[in-house]
Amino acid sequence: MTIILYIATFLLTVFSITQLIRSLICKFFIRLSIPYILSNFISSIITWLLIDLMWFLIEKNHIPILALGISIVTIYLRAFIQRKKLTREAEKIMVSEIWAIIILGLIIILGPTTRWI
Repeated sequence: MTIILYIATFLLTVFSITQLIRSLICKFFIRLSIPYILSNFISSIITWLLIDLMWFLIEKNHIPILALGISIVTIYLRAFIQRKKLTREAEKIMVSEIWAIIILGLIIILGPTTRWI
Protein backbone atom coordinates (compact mmCIF):
# COMPACT_ATOMS: atom_id res chain seq x y z
CA MET A 1 0.00 0.00 0.00
CA THR A 2 2.93 2.32 0.65
CA ILE A 3 4.01 2.20 -2.98
CA ILE A 4 0.51 3.11 -4.13
CA LEU A 5 0.51 6.11 -1.78
CA TYR A 6 3.93 7.20 -3.08
CA ILE A 7 2.58 7.04 -6.63
CA ALA A 8 -0.61 8.88 -5.63
CA THR A 9 1.40 11.65 -3.93
CA PHE A 10 3.68 11.92 -6.95
CA LEU A 11 0.70 12.14 -9.34
CA LEU A 12 -1.01 14.74 -7.13
CA THR A 13 2.09 16.89 -7.47
CA VAL A 14 2.89 16.23 -11.14
CA PHE A 15 -0.62 16.93 -12.40
CA SER A 16 -0.99 20.03 -10.17
CA ILE A 17 -3.91 18.55 -8.29
CA THR A 18 -2.38 20.00 -5.13
CA GLN A 19 -2.61 23.40 -6.82
CA LEU A 20 -6.31 22.84 -7.52
CA ILE A 21 -7.01 21.91 -3.90
CA ARG A 22 -4.91 24.86 -2.72
CA SER A 23 -6.78 27.31 -4.94
CA LEU A 24 -10.17 26.14 -3.63
CA ILE A 25 -9.03 26.62 -0.05
CA CYS A 26 -7.36 29.92 -0.94
CA LYS A 27 -10.62 31.40 -2.21
CA PHE A 28 -12.10 30.93 1.23
CA PHE A 29 -9.24 32.83 2.90
CA ILE A 30 -9.36 35.62 0.32
CA ARG A 31 -13.03 36.12 1.13
CA LEU A 32 -11.95 36.64 4.74
CA SER A 33 -9.81 39.58 3.51
CA ILE A 34 -6.52 37.80 4.19
CA PRO A 35 -3.74 39.02 1.83
CA TYR A 36 -3.30 36.90 -1.29
CA ILE A 37 0.22 35.59 -0.66
CA LEU A 38 -0.62 34.69 2.94
CA SER A 39 -3.81 32.97 1.76
CA ASN A 40 -1.73 30.91 -0.68
CA PHE A 41 0.72 29.93 2.01
CA ILE A 42 -1.96 28.93 4.54
CA SER A 43 -3.84 27.05 1.81
CA SER A 44 -0.67 25.17 0.83
CA ILE A 45 -0.09 24.13 4.43
CA ILE A 46 -3.69 22.92 4.75
CA THR A 47 -3.43 21.04 1.44
CA TRP A 48 -0.33 19.18 2.56
CA LEU A 49 -1.85 18.50 5.97
CA LEU A 50 -4.76 16.88 4.10
CA ILE A 51 -2.32 14.76 2.11
CA ASP A 52 -0.63 13.78 5.39
CA LEU A 53 -4.07 12.89 6.76
CA MET A 54 -4.65 10.66 3.71
CA TRP A 55 -1.39 8.85 4.51
CA PHE A 56 -2.31 8.64 8.19
CA LEU A 57 -5.75 7.17 7.55
CA ILE A 58 -4.40 4.51 5.20
CA GLU A 59 -0.95 3.73 6.64
CA LYS A 60 -1.57 4.69 10.28
CA ASN A 61 1.55 6.87 10.09
CA HIS A 62 2.56 10.26 8.74
CA ILE A 63 3.73 10.85 5.19
CA PRO A 64 7.39 9.80 4.86
CA ILE A 65 10.02 12.51 4.60
CA LEU A 66 11.18 10.91 1.32
CA ALA A 67 7.72 11.47 -0.20
CA LEU A 68 7.87 15.13 0.86
CA GLY A 69 11.32 15.45 -0.68
CA ILE A 70 10.15 13.90 -3.93
CA SER A 71 7.24 16.35 -3.97
CA ILE A 72 9.59 19.32 -3.53
CA VAL A 73 11.82 18.09 -6.35
CA THR A 74 8.77 17.51 -8.57
CA ILE A 75 7.42 21.02 -7.98
CA TYR A 76 10.87 22.52 -8.61
CA LEU A 77 11.33 20.54 -11.84
CA ARG A 78 7.86 21.51 -13.03
CA ALA A 79 8.70 25.16 -12.38
CA PHE A 80 12.07 24.78 -14.12
CA ILE A 81 10.55 23.14 -17.20
CA GLN A 82 7.76 25.73 -17.45
CA ARG A 83 9.89 28.73 -16.40
CA LYS A 84 9.21 30.68 -19.61
CA LYS A 85 5.43 30.25 -19.27
CA LEU A 86 5.15 31.00 -15.55
CA THR A 87 4.04 34.38 -14.34
CA ARG A 88 5.64 35.97 -11.29
CA GLU A 89 2.52 35.13 -9.30
CA ALA A 90 2.69 31.45 -10.30
CA GLU A 91 6.32 31.33 -9.15
CA LYS A 92 5.30 32.76 -5.77
CA ILE A 93 2.58 30.14 -5.45
CA MET A 94 5.04 27.32 -6.16
CA VAL A 95 7.50 28.74 -3.65
CA SER A 96 4.76 28.94 -1.00
CA GLU A 97 3.88 25.31 -1.67
CA ILE A 98 7.52 24.25 -1.30
CA TRP A 99 7.74 26.13 2.01
CA ALA A 100 4.52 24.49 3.17
CA ILE A 101 6.02 21.06 2.45
CA ILE A 102 9.19 22.00 4.34
CA ILE A 103 7.15 23.16 7.34
CA LEU A 104 5.11 19.94 7.29
CA GLY A 105 8.35 17.97 7.15
CA LEU A 106 9.67 19.85 10.19
CA ILE A 107 6.43 19.20 12.07
CA ILE A 108 6.73 15.49 11.29
CA ILE A 109 10.42 15.35 12.22
CA LEU A 110 9.77 17.11 15.54
CA GLY A 111 6.80 14.83 16.26
CA PRO A 112 6.91 11.57 18.17
CA THR A 113 7.23 9.32 15.10
CA THR A 114 9.26 10.17 12.03
CA ARG A 115 9.02 8.00 8.97
CA TRP A 116 11.93 8.59 6.61
CA ILE A 117 11.09 6.09 3.84
